[in-house]
Amino acid sequence: MGASSPERQYAVNMSTTHLAYRSLMADVYELAGRSRAASDALAAELGVTTAQWHVMSVVHDEPATVPQIAARLGLARQSVQRVVDDLVAAGLVERRANARHRRSALLALTSTGTRTTDRLFAASRPQREAQLAAAGVDLEALVAAQETLRRLLGALDQPATPARSSTTASAASVSASPPRTKGAP
Repeated sequence: MGASSPERQYAVNMSTTHLAYRSLMADVYELAGRSRAASDALAAELGVTTAQWHVMSVVHDEPATVPQIAARLGLARQSVQRVVDDLVAAGLVERRANARHRRSALLALTSTGTRTTDRLFAASRPQREAQLAAAGVDLEALVAAQETLRRLLGALDQPATPARSSTTASAASVSASPPRTKGAP
């Protein structure tokens, strides 16, 4: 049997890469689900739901709109809006005027919301640190994983293009999206 052509090798590599991508996405969903489940009891102890905790964590450092929160959490705007309405009613989040968009208020934590979120973060820290230690995951590994996910997020923000030949594919590069510092617990 002869050597395979560059086009055939590229197709084989892309199939393997595509399978690895699909597996990574499944792992990300599973990790998010398990993390949510682990957060449920802790959130309940402090009188909030995990969904509320996630929304509060997004606006912890700076105000954001419902569409921005929904995009960050990968949720529908309508479901985030329901959670936000509950948080406003509970006095944990407040609506502020948005100079950039009159109809899309900025959401920010109240002082009570900030205290609650800080307590949630502090209470979850020992469990998260123990999990990271048990998995043998250090800061360097977390940063590398985050950089990979950011590059994938950046690529998803670009228009889809058809597969290219191995020559053009190897020359192509995807720029990373700006780092995000906010997010779910």
